[in-house]
Amino acid sequence: MSNTEAFQKFEVELAGKIISVEVRTNNRRRNRIGLAFDPRGTVCIDAPDRMTTDEVQSILTDHARWIRYRAKEAAENTPCWYPDRYENGAILYYLGQPYVLKVLIGSETSISLRDQEMMLSLPSGDDPKAAIWRFYSQKADAVLLDSLRRCVESSPFVEKEPAWRHLYMKSRWGSCSASGRLSLNSHLVKVPKSLTDYVVHHELCHLTEMNHGPRFKKLMNRVVPHWREQRKSLQHYLGLLAETV
Repeated sequence: MSNTEAFQKFEVELAGKIISVEVRTNNRRRNRIGLAFDPRGTVCIDAPDRMTTDEVQSILTDHARWIRYRAKEAAENTPCWYPDRYENGAILYYLGQPYVLKVLIGSETSISLRDQEMMLSLPSGDDPKAAIWRFYSQKADAVLLDSLRRCVESSPFVEKEPAWRHLYMKSRWGSCSASGRLSLNSHLVKVPKSLTDYVVHHELCHLTEMNHGPRFKKLMNRVVPHWREQRKSLQHYLGLLAETV
């Protein structure tokens, strides 16, 4: 059984705007809740399994300003999104470029990119989505390592390449632990290299400054002078984070 199970979906009105809400129980949580925003317009709450409806409503009220901001942000952008079904004609992204999926039946699994098409050959009965996710994960090994090495070289305050990994995450592009280990989102293989480098530079700056205060921003200005514009451009791809395996 999964650790997380959706148990409630409803709509609320915040400042005259109808917001969709999905509450999911998580038996690993005891008191704290997780709050994320699906770019299509849904607030996702990851909550302990005993949280009441009144408690959920209180959380929404307390975070109303943030929710309204994210809803406005989603409405003003036309984000990239993952396909509902992995079938012929689906639009997929790689390094910022859209590709039209073409599924062929073959004796073994292979994926090739040409002329804005993603050609997927796989045995009859195999899952196209699973094959494509493996492709993305394999590509992320090299794409993200190349980005990390570029960014380390251009960051004089970073003495050596830090420990790192990549994995699929639903709410963030990257993170840096207190021990200095970087976690990068495997979905980054879908965005332009310049935006991947922005994310990596952001996390490398956290090796020196763990918060987002003035000294952190000074480091970002040093290595990515136009980082605010890149941060805004990355919002276009937020929808890609909402997909699960």
